[in-house]
Amino acid sequence: LSPMEVQETEAACSELQGQLQVLVEWERQNRDDSPRSVETFQTIPDMSSLQVGVLSWPHTCIWRDELDVREQQLEKITAQLDRTNNSLHATQAALATQRGRHEEMKMKNREAEANWRESERRRNQWQHEVLNLQRTESMLRMCAKIEL
Repeated sequence: LSPMEVQETEAACSELQGQLQVLVEWERQNRDDSPRSVETFQTIPDMSSLQVGVLSWPHTCIWRDELDVREQQLEKITAQLDRTNNSLHATQAALATQRGRHEEMKMKNREAEANWRESERRRNQWQHEVLNLQRTESMLRMCAKIEL
């Protein structure tokens, strides 16, 4: 509580204590067990004459209680929001790391595929060259047989 609220609460408390003392004195004066007459009940002290500010205090207190409850709820919600936000940021950081690793793996995969295609191209080239050489060899052998 702020110092201003403490002072207001202390002032309201002292006002209520004054009202309580007036009521206690009134009760002592009217304590006999005889039946009460209408005049007796009309002698109940008028609380509005004590201080006007007291009448608004319970209303303010009710609203203050409601505000305190709402404030506590808001603090809990804010704390939960902070935890959720922190979790979201941690998840986003993990996702960014994972995304970076994924991109790195995709790049390595592309390089491996390019190397594999290049190897396949060279293998096909060599295979074609071998076939050409085998044809040439067989043609040369046929020509050598013909000449003999």
